[in-house]
Amino acid sequence: MKLFFKQRFFSWFDSYDIYNEAGETVYTVEGKLSWGHCLHILDAAGNHIGTVQQKVLTFLPKFELYEHDQYIGCIQKEFTFFAPRFDIDCNGWQVQGSFMEWDYQVTEPCGALVATVTKELFHWTDTYVIDVVNPKDALRAMMLVLGVIQVGLGYGCYNIGVQQVSAQKASVIALWEMILGPLWVALFLKEYPNFMVMAGLCIILLGMVMDTVFSAQGQESKIPS
Repeated sequence: MKLFFKQRFFSWFDSYDIYNEAGETVYTVEGKLSWGHCLHILDAAGNHIGTVQQKVLTFLPKFELYEHDQYIGCIQKEFTFFAPRFDIDCNGWQVQGSFMEWDYQVTEPCGALVATVTKELFHWTDTYVIDVVNPKDALRAMMLVLGVIQVGLGYGCYNIGVQQVSAQKASVIALWEMILGPLWVALFLKEYPNFMVMAGLCIILLGMVMDTVFSAQGQESKIPS
């Protein structure tokens, strides 16, 4: 069973129309105003059947999956410097492949294929194709892919940006993710990091300060007297 995701061009909120191979609308995914990304999945009759909800104020991006109102799992980004990796907690499924090139597979713990995901090029809007082996898994596989898309789009912009700076600067920029996560949690949830976390953050900040100072000195030495 193949499903086609077509992101609407210039949509204010994330919104996707999902078609089958016959071009019929099978699902509609609508972005809702919420603290963090929230996607509602509707069936062809307009009934709400699933939700992909970002859990805010976490150390790394995390999306929870709900079938109707029942929690079925989550997707959390792992800390990496460049290529994104995800920790999947849904049906024991695993995701393998290239997220940045939109070519990956969802598999069972035994290795059996659940679905493949690809991205079609040369469209005005992003078009994703998910090929599900068992139609019964279509909804959950689709929600999993939607969660990956939310993180993947941001990392696509990040990867474009880091190409404009040196590898040293890119590594420093990536470390801000480790600093801001505990900061937001402390400010809004009043959950404060322990000594080891604070020590690690201080080391990272010290490295950033040293990088800034040495970079400034290097620029000054290049200025002709």
